[in-house]
Amino acid sequence: MNPSNSPYDRDQAFWNRILYLLELAALPPPLSDREAEEFLAQLPPQRDGETLFECILRAADEWDRARESVTKDLPDNVIYVNFRPLIAIQRLAADSGEVAPLPDPGRPLESADGRFRLWMTAVNGQIQLTLEALGFASEEFAGRRLGLASAGAWSEQATDQIVQLSPDAVIAEWALNEDGDGACEILDSLETRQALLHPVIGLIEDDE
Repeated sequence: MNPSNSPYDRDQAFWNRILYLLELAALPPPLSDREAEEFLAQLPPQRDGETLFECILRAADEWDRARESVTKDLPDNVIYVNFRPLIAIQRLAADSGEVAPLPDPGRPLESADGRFRLWMTAVNGQIQLTLEALGFASEEFAGRRLGLASAGAWSEQATDQIVQLSPDAVIAEWALNEDGDGACEILDSLETRQALLHPVIGLIEDDE
């Protein structure tokens, strides 16, 4: 240390050194021999006159170009539906011998909390879905967008929390009127009927 330095300079140099050592201590440990060998094995062969550092930079550039070539054909904007699961609805009709049967058209499905009632009717290759919000729920959800998804499309831990689903995961959608009622039609298919075996009613929320 230069004796001409002032006490302040010597103290500052000391604390700078301590800070440097602390930053070194916070760094992750170096690679083990096995990890280094695995890393080097993934690198392309070194070119003549190319240093290891230059080889690593070239490999990183090649990986970036490869990733871009894979993703360049994907759509720029992936659209998801903001779906807030509210409640599962229960099957009230006994199952028949057919695969994924619909309930009796005269006996609606009802949510476990009594807020919603749902009728399903198969007509000419379509399934008509009529949703009715009951009691106070008719005021709460009047004028709002509700959807129907399969119970397998979300986690029960996400109830009343927004989950992002692909558009095809929401099999039906209603814009409820001022009385809290809505109706829609969806294609009658085996996949649709399977989703309707244990459907979940949820609120569709727009991005803010």
